[in-house]
Amino acid sequence: MKTLYTAILVLCLMAGNTLLEAQVAINTDGSSANPSAMLDIKSDTAGILIPRMTSAQRDAINNPAQGLMVFVIDDSTFYFYKKTGWLELSTGENGWIVSGDTVYSITSRIGIGTSSPGARLDVAGHIWITNTGHSVFIGKDAGKNDVWGYTNYNTIIGEEAGYSNIQGMGNVAVGFYSLRSNMSDMNTALGGLTLHDNNYGVGNTATGYQALTKNTQGIYNTANGFNALIANTTGNCNVAIGALALAKNTERSFLVAVGDSALYHNGEYTTLNYQAAYNTALGHKALFANNKGYRNTAVGYKTLSSNTVGFDNTALGYAPLSLITTGFSNIAIGPQSLYNGYLVHDNIAIGDSVLFYNNGNNVWQAMSGKYNTAIGSKAALNNLGGFLNTVVGYKAFYKNIYGNNNTSLGAYSLSGNTYIV
Repeated sequence: MKTLYTAILVLCLMAGNTLLEAQVAINTDGSSANPSAMLDIKSDTAGILIPRMTSAQRDAINNPAQGLMVFVIDDSTFYFYKKTGWLELSTGENGWIVSGDTVYSITSRIGIGTSSPGARLDVAGHIWITNTGHSVFIGKDAGKNDVWGYTNYNTIIGEEAGYSNIQGMGNVAVGFYSLRSNMSDMNTALGGLTLHDNNYGVGNTATGYQALTKNTQGIYNTANGFNALIANTTGNCNVAIGALALAKNTERSFLVAVGDSALYHNGEYTTLNYQAAYNTALGHKALFANNKGYRNTAVGYKTLSSNTVGFDNTALGYAPLSLITTGFSNIAIGPQSLYNGYLVHDNIAIGDSVLFYNNGNNVWQAMSGKYNTAIGSKAALNNLGGFLNTVVGYKAFYKNIYGNNNTSLGAYSLSGNTYIV
């Protein structure tokens, strides 16, 4: 009997060793384990459960083995242990997360054509963007509503740039919200909020923050500079170059403003169609205050800068006609010529400081300071209210104040005259 017990024990030990060394298959069809697996579980009606616990319980596991896996119920996520700590199973060691049809990373970089990317996305080579109607869209919601089935040839770069465009063609928008409302063709917007409200305006060019931002239907406008033509809505064929040039213009057309704040107030308070039209201003604050004045030409620093409603004036040089407000039909060429002529009209002043003090501020004489022609440096410089005078020469008629109907020819001619009629 003792021999029998010994034989049975040996057989059990042998069988035990065999089970410990063999592969294990768990299934309902009696199939063998896959040769590459120590444990092969097969089922089409049930799954496998691994230990479930809180994150605190997971972190309390003593000396976890590499590859140990648990399911954390706090965030319903699988974790596995790596020597650096616990990692989400969907993240892995490279920091990439898989969520539905989305793969993302919070910290990683992508290199295409390079093994050492210097940014979140580093592409060494060309980038092709296809099947977009020959258009390019870069930025959050850039060109969001563009119909890809159309050949639009648009280049849209920036957050919500070209957002509303559907079939508009040949547009370029670079900057956040640039051309956001656009529905039309051949506009160029470079800078944040440039041409933001444009919907049916065509052929406009805006460069600089908020340039032409309010334009809706105006066509063929050019605005270059901070807030240039910012308020324009339906004005056409305007040119504004310089910060705040034509900043207040809304509906007036065929204007040219080149220089900081040139024609800044043009178009304010207008009630008649011809007001604030056909003005040209070149220079710092040239025609700055002009709101209703029309057909004025100002070239130079602060030329006609105070004019509000005056019309048909021409000023060329440093600050000529600088203080005129309502005068009209004056020509001033030369530094500070007709400088103080704020009420005068029909004067011609050519030369340095010519008719400098002429202003027509003589309530007793309706023609005060009007219809004068003076040519020559400082000619008729002190004339205040004299009228119908013609003087030619250096300092000719220099001291005249209220004299009128005089003719003076030559340097210093009638230079001491003050009231002679």
